[in-house]
Parts: sequence; C-alpha cells; structure tokens
Amino acid sequence: MKGNLILLVDDSPLIVAMMSDLLMNAGYEVISASDGVEAINKAYSELPDLILLDVMMPKMNGYQVCRLLKNDEYMKYIPIIMFTTRDKPIEKFWGLHIGADEYVSKDIETENLLQLITKYIDKSLKYKSILKEKVKNITLIDILLKTNNILDNKLYELTIVNRITSIAWQTKNFREVIIKVLQILEEIFNYELGAFCLLDEGNLNIYILTKGQLTIDAANIIESFCKKQLTSIGEVINDDKSKIYILKEDKDKEEISINEDDLFAFNFKSNDTGIYRSLVFSDTQLTNISDSERHTYQLILEQALVVIENAYLYEKIRLRSVTDELTKLYNRRYFFVRVNEECERVIRYGGGWFTILILDIDHFKHVNDTYGHLAGDEVLREIAKILRTSVRSTDVAARFGGEEFIMLLPETDLQGGLKFAERIRKQIEEYQFKYKDKIIPVTVSIGVASGGCQENKMAPDVIIGHADKALYQAKESGRNRVCIYEEDS
Repeated sequence: MKGNLILLVDDSPLIVAMMSDLLMNAGYEVISASDGVEAINKAYSELPDLILLDVMMPKMNGYQVCRLLKNDEYMKYIPIIMFTTRDKPIEKFWGLHIGADEYVSKDIETENLLQLITKYIDKSLKYKSILKEKVKNITLIDILLKTNNILDNKLYELTIVNRITSIAWQTKNFREVIIKVLQILEEIFNYELGAFCLLDEGNLNIYILTKGQLTIDAANIIESFCKKQLTSIGEVINDDKSKIYILKEDKDKEEISINEDDLFAFNFKSNDTGIYRSLVFSDTQLTNISDSERHTYQLILEQALVVIENAYLYEKIRLRSVTDELTKLYNRRYFFVRVNEECERVIRYGGGWFTILILDIDHFKHVNDTYGHLAGDEVLREIAKILRTSVRSTDVAARFGGEEFIMLLPETDLQGGLKFAERIRKQIEEYQFKYKDKIIPVTVSIGVASGGCQENKMAPDVIIGHADKALYQAKESGRNRVCIYEEDS
C-alpha cells in the first residue's frame, strides 16, 4: 500500500535528497519542486497530503506560495509546514500569519518533525475526497492567474502595472487583451507602432497596432526583425505558417515609416510553456534609457507579457475544450451551445431563419476496412479542411460524431442552405483523397433543414431532428446527394 504523498519544496538539491530519503524511510511518498511556480503547479496537479515548504526560492518565495494556497477555497485544506533556516521571530510570525500550519527550523529533531507531519496528515485526510472533486478541472491558466494575484503589494502600487493586470480579469478575448495592453503601454512610451510577437511550436504570429497606416514594407520590416530575434537564440520558425495580424490602424493619418534600427524588442521566454513572446516598439527612446528607467520598464513589460501570455494560454485551453482533437473542428457540445445562442438571438432581435446541415460520409466503414483506420482518419481531416475553408465567419462547422459533421448557417433560408450543401457535396466528390499514394473515392450525403424559433418550429432539437430525417432520406435515396426537410416529407 502506498504511503501518504508529501510535496517537498526547496531549491537546494542537497536538502531535497536528504529530506526525501528521510521521508521515504518513514513510509511516505515524496515529490519535489525547486521553485515556487513549480510548487504551485504540483500542488494543484498532484494534490499532496502535506507540503514541506522552504521560504527563500526563485520565481516565487514560500510566503507567496503559502498565501496563494491558503487563500484558495479548497487547497487551504492541504497542511503546509514552513521548513526553513529563517528562524527569527518576525519570520515565524509572518509565516503563520499568511496561513502556514507550522513554522519550523531546519535543525528541528527528526522525531519531532515526523510527529508534526503525522499530526497534520491525519487532519487533512478527511478533506481529500472533497479536494479531488473540486480541483480536478484546474487548468494551467487558473494557476497562472492565481499566481499573478499574489504579487507583492509594491508591484501593485505601480498604477500602470495594476491597470495592465486588471485586464486579465476584465477581458477574456486574446486579441482584445493585446490591444488594451498595447494601448496602455502607448501612454508610457508614445510609440508609433507596437507589436506582440508570439512563437509557439514553430508557428510565428505577429500582432501589430499603429497610430497611422501600416504599409506592406513596415509589416515586412517588423516580421524580419522578429525572425532575426528568434533565429539569433536558436529558435526554428515555420515560415509557411507565419502570420501578421493588424489589430488597429488609423487610415485617416499618414503611413507609418519605420527603420529596423529604431525598433526596440523586449523579450522573455517562458520556461514553463516553451512559448517565446516579445513586445516590439518603434521608439528610439527605449534604446537610450538609464538603469533606473530600465528597471521600471522591465517590471512593466514583464507584467504586460505575463498578462498577454495568460490570455493566449486561456484561449488555447478554451479552444481545446470546444474542438474535436482529430479534425480540429468544433465539437458536438460547443455546437449545441452555438445553436441555442443563435435561436435566442433570433427570438430577441428578430431576423431571418437559420439552417442546419448534417453531413455523413457514404460507406465510411468500407473506407476503413479497405484502406485502414489511419486512412479513414485522414479522410475525416481532409473533409474538415474543406468545411473549414467553405464556411463564413458567422457559420459553425462541427464534428457531430463518427463520420458525421454538422453545420449551422445563420441568416440562411432553406434554399440558401440547399445551394451551400450541394456545393460542398460536389466539392467532396471531386476532391482527390490520398493516403500512401492511394486515391480514395469519397462521397457524402447531406440533410438540410431550416426554420425560425417561433412556435417551437425552430427549437434546436427540432431543427436538428429535421436535418437528420433529411439525411436519412438522402441515404435511402442512393447516397451522394442532398435532401431537404419539408413538412410533408
């Protein structure tokens, strides 16, 4: 039987090795962390029965870690023993004041330490089931946001940092966060052009905000500058996937003229996420600043990058929760959310009907049996690409399950939906699906239904049911065709 789990947090490898041996010999399981950020991550992901926590650590000290966990509604039940060489009365007072269960010196007798551990583990076990249930869905972004919330008061005394940090709580949209942060930074640096550069898994995205018109030459200079910054530290870029997004420009003003020599980049790579991110400004003043100014700017820019990266991670996690892993389309759950939202919108604001399409791959079992399941997966991915490139920004395409896909077309009547479905059907029929140099013939059957949320005729479950009946009719009629649902059908 496994023993209770203890999280040992100390930046000294020697202390960790010695204490691990002691605790394991006493029958405990031990995991370790060498800094405060790692400790937070492991506390949430591993849910230890007790934490032995050092005070002086990099990234986040023990007091901050303790304060964060003890201010959490559920994590507060995990006992924390501050285990440190800092044994002055004021240190102990501060440690206990922020919520530590005990504050002991590292020269404590082994027997006494083990007795304390036993005492607090026994008290915590009754809360373990509650803790597992409540914290099981915690995400990295939750941890990062909580971490930001416990920064020292001196940091928050800086008005600009406080304003930037508040964006994390006020705005969830990634692009809006970048815009708001860059607008705040504009008040400090008065730049003509500001950009956020993000490299994740080799994919480079550059988001630009300007006070005038952005020319192609200026955009190319920014892209070239960012790539040089990245390649100089050994990063690899997928050039075919590099993208530039214009967040905001003022077309009533003159074109922005920039020189690469006038660009200032503030770079910081997150070791925890492997993401490279940088803020770039066309402001020569930033290249000629004093040491004191540099410290202040560094504080502000680091916080700005944390807030933007948090928003990016939140967006990634959100997208993972609403997308199908294989096809990268939206999943069934998210589709139902969007259909309900569209129905509510039509009822509240009026407007035209919307249309639902359900698409099923004909004889998909034959594809899997003949060419293999990997070939079948490739067919699903390729059809998803066709759907993704065919829809409008307001449409929603999702994987409905197995070899079925479903689409929502707002402000589209039945005839409009029929034309769209026929175009998709023909495109798939003419598309060359390949797997290992073999061409796989693929066709689809599509059911189309439309209505309008009045008198229950367009309730989401009703319209989807109608589209499903139309799909069944298309398959019964010989497949590779589109059928619409009509009241007398």
